[in-house]
Amino acid sequence: AGGPWDAVAVDGNLARSTIEAFTALFAAAHPVLSAASPEKARALAPSLPLASLLYLNRFEAEVIAGQPLATSEGAASALLDRGAVRAVVTDGPGKITDASQGHKVTILPDYPKTPNLIGAGDRFLAGHLVATLTGSAPDDAIRRGILRVAG
Repeated sequence: AGGPWDAVAVDGNLARSTIEAFTALFAAAHPVLSAASPEKARALAPSLPLASLLYLNRFEAEVIAGQPLATSEGAASALLDRGAVRAVVTDGPGKITDASQGHKVTILPDYPKTPNLIGAGDRFLAGHLVATLTGSAPDDAIRRGILRVAG
C-alpha cells in the first residue's frame, strides 16, 4: 500500500449498487470510474466524490450534469461542480480536458492518421491512467492517452 499503483478501476457496466459499494470499499485505493455508455453514466453520479478520477465522454458527462454541454472543458467543469475530484472528458475527435480544482488542461488531439475508434476510449483511458499513476503531468498524461488511440 502507498505505492503509485494503488488504484482500482470501477466500470460503468456494473449495477449502481455495485459501483457504490466498490467505490466506498476501495476509497483508500483511489477508485477510478469509467462510464460504459451515456445510458449507464447516471449510475456513477452518487460515487463522484469518492472517486479520485473519472473518465467520461462529453455525452456521458451531459447525462450526469443533466444538461447539454458543448465542450469537453464545460463538461469537466460541470462534473467538478457535481462533486468529481478529477475528471477527464473526451469529445470524439475534438478536445480532451483533464480537470480538477487545481488544474485544467485541454488538448486537441493531432492524430497522424485516422484512429481505429473501436475501443478508442479504453485505449485512451489505459494510456492516460498509466501516465497519471506513474507521475506524469496532466498534459503529458493526455498526450500518452492520445498515443494509445493513435497506436
